[in-house]
Amino acid sequence: TEEALTKHDGDLDKIHNEMNTIHIAIRELDKKVVDTSKLAETVKANKEQTDQTINALQKTIGTLETKAKENENLKSQLDQVKGQLQKAEEASKAQAKDITSLKANLSQSAEAAQKVKEILKQLADQDKELKDALKSLQETVKKNKADQDNQMKRIEADMTHPSSQSQGDKGSVQVDQTGQVSVTKP
Repeated sequence: TEEALTKHDGDLDKIHNEMNTIHIAIRELDKKVVDTSKLAETVKANKEQTDQTINALQKTIGTLETKAKENENLKSQLDQVKGQLQKAEEASKAQAKDITSLKANLSQSAEAAQKVKEILKQLADQDKELKDALKSLQETVKKNKADQDNQMKRIEADMTHPSSQSQGDKGSVQVDQTGQVSVTKP
């Protein structure tokens, strides 16, 4: 029984080591979530800068349209700026989609990390309960062994030094199903 308890204690230590490894992995995941948040802020800043560029291009287009009415040669320049504006608007829309996708991924990562933390807490609680139960069981085994040893010593003492028996009388020793030993003197 002690060997089985020792093996079980070793298994609990392995589980505890694996839980520590998982804790380290969660910390790494938390770092990646922070890095992803920084990336989202950078994308947002880039989008704001693109929006400012678009506004500047729109003002330029307005100015060029006015000048184009005055000078037909500026029409080709105006068309080029309009093309650039359209590309900038498309890029801005793509960045907006990227930000939305990035926010969704961040949310999912945070939820997954929280679930892993909850599971780890449950495992830690179970680990503690198992260790407490194992310790209690080990104490019970030690106590039962000590009780059996004491009973065997009393039996041996009663068998080797009969105090109230005559030489021809013998007592009996019985062991019940629970391991309890009883000595009967005639």
